[in-house]
Amino acid sequence: MTLDEFRTRRAEQKRNAVLRAAERRFIEAGYAVATIEAIARDAEVSTATVYSHFGSKADLFAAVVERAADAMRMERFTDLRSAARAYADLMADPALRGLMRLIIAESARFPELGEALFERGKAAVYEAFARAFQAEVEAGRLDAQKDWTLAASQITGMISQSVLMPWLIAGRDPVRDRYDVADAAAALFIKE
Repeated sequence: MTLDEFRTRRAEQKRNAVLRAAERRFIEAGYAVATIEAIARDAEVSTATVYSHFGSKADLFAAVVERAADAMRMERFTDLRSAARAYADLMADPALRGLMRLIIAESARFPELGEALFERGKAAVYEAFARAFQAEVEAGRLDAQKDWTLAASQITGMISQSVLMPWLIAGRDPVRDRYDVADAAAALFIKE
């Protein structure tokens, strides 16, 4: 490994440590209370390192949101049930839930970040569901539809309503098992 490769790798490790620390700090304390100093301390880096990577607290928050949107990319699936279960896992993820709650709270101050998470995250999820729906069509278990976006919106809505919303609004876990919810949502689309 060359010195430049070492420096690049080390800088990337520090950047990732800052992002993880910032995500935790923003979720726990909120944007207004979280400080660059506390984030740097949690990441075990200097405040200068945080600023050199992100420029400002707002830029760091934007990077945390972008990272969350990227985490919503779902892998390829062979069937609708497995895609629905993967989405249920996303909606049950504590970090993603915390960021969603935070973005909702900060939407007046950072409307572009909520839009970015919604659009980028939603696009990734909808693409995964489009592939899963197409696989079901090819297997003869689902009739082709003209609007896979609507179908993806419907299945994700069913899952989110039961898995995410009780926590987001009332701070409690859902009444039903997330996989039971996902399986039931997928079953509504598949022909027996």
